[in-house]
Amino acid sequence: MLEAELPIAKCVVVVWSETSIRSRWVKTEAMEALERECIEPVRLDAVAPPLAFRHVQILDAAEPNFIETIIRRVGALAGPPKRASATHSSGHTSIAVLPFENLSRDPAQEYFSDGITEALITSLAQIHALKVISRTSVMRFKGQRKGLREIAAELGVERIIEGSVICAGSRVRITAQLIDASSDTHEWAESFDRDLADVLAIQDEIARLVAERVSVRLTPRETELLAHAPRVDPAAHDSYLRGLSLCDQLTVTAMRDGIAQFEHSLAIDPQFAPAHAALAYALHETKIWGGLQQLASSAIQARQAAMAALLLDPTLAQAHLALATIEQDSWNWAATAREFAMTFTLNSNYANAFRTYGLFLVILGRIDEAIDASRRAVELEPLAARFHDDLGRTMYRAGRFDDALVHHRRALELDPAFTPPHLRIAETQLELGEYDEVRTSGLASRPRRSIAEGPARGPARRRGTGSRHCAGVGGRRLTLGNHHLRRDLRDTR
Repeated sequence: MLEAELPIAKCVVVVWSETSIRSRWVKTEAMEALERECIEPVRLDAVAPPLAFRHVQILDAAEPNFIETIIRRVGALAGPPKRASATHSSGHTSIAVLPFENLSRDPAQEYFSDGITEALITSLAQIHALKVISRTSVMRFKGQRKGLREIAAELGVERIIEGSVICAGSRVRITAQLIDASSDTHEWAESFDRDLADVLAIQDEIARLVAERVSVRLTPRETELLAHAPRVDPAAHDSYLRGLSLCDQLTVTAMRDGIAQFEHSLAIDPQFAPAHAALAYALHETKIWGGLQQLASSAIQARQAAMAALLLDPTLAQAHLALATIEQDSWNWAATAREFAMTFTLNSNYANAFRTYGLFLVILGRIDEAIDASRRAVELEPLAARFHDDLGRTMYRAGRFDDALVHHRRALELDPAFTPPHLRIAETQLELGEYDEVRTSGLASRPRRSIAEGPARGPARRRGTGSRHCAGVGGRRLTLGNHHLRRDLRDTR
């Protein structure tokens, strides 16, 4: 799994050849190594490296004693690893972007202000020196009037960005302000009155100004990413934002309507890479809702959309994540790991990527790393029920049942209507031998999730296996809706 090891390597030897200088994969991975100061470049046939790497001393493979020299240089770089792992260092400035206020007085325009909020989060998230809270958690505060200190405490951040959006014809005005939550002091504020076609450039400019204000030094790659936002067709961008708003509802109908919006966006502007990436994600999410024919068709379309996005913009983290999930479904582990590595190189604050990566690591049996990734996801989405539930599932697989209960219960606190934790709490309690707690829990009063006893079926399982299905309950079984939780009460092992 070479691609998965690159982010934690102590030294990365990059061989520049006529082939590698044209490879976006090589250049992206080399840039990460350059930023971590662990690159050792080598060239073949006197080829010139890409422009961004020409200031770095390079070793020519044709030089005398090449082998001895490269071994010595690699040894000199060996030392404490500069790990780009799922656990972010505590020295990073932490920021949350609260939902921007829609000043148009038209509730139908909420999708636009929400889209601007999400876009600014994405721009800031590309800055590795920042910790940026993801969308689901900040959207819980939409329309609320809590104090900033309280919000910052719930999200675990030092600074808050607030703002507003108003559209008038072909113009858009975005106002943003940076606030130190501990002192409630305004550190920076500015308004941007631009043409709608320049809306992508506004969010990147805000990200650069915020980084400057909090004394964060951008890397060369981050500077490049935030400096070249293309103009966008306003109608294509509008359909794209409508699609995102629909897909955030996570229902079958809304996702399909979102796909239609992305397709409409691309019909207007086929070169709009974010719409291709969003379409790939939506198609992947909905493919399991149809029959086998739709499953195969959606998988092909999702891959095509992801590849189209990357062809247009290889720096789009959303497209790399979409391709990672597609490759995972194809059981192509090496390609999956490569796409996750690319995703984290481009966006180290991508909560959903860490969540998905954690589930991928579980498949590989790398449970400790999966826990790290899932914890990082929860750090970036502290108020998202699904993320806590997934961390609980990973803890369960590790046999850490007490920790699993904590996160499944937290998921229910955040969203009592979220159904998966109900079953998982019962499963985990059975692993802990808390049979009476399962019978007498509040689950018994929930529709279709009442606990009943029935005849035992199937053999008993040993305790502590972390299996998905538990066994007979002393000659009986517990039924939770359509799920049967079995545990032999006589088995105390």
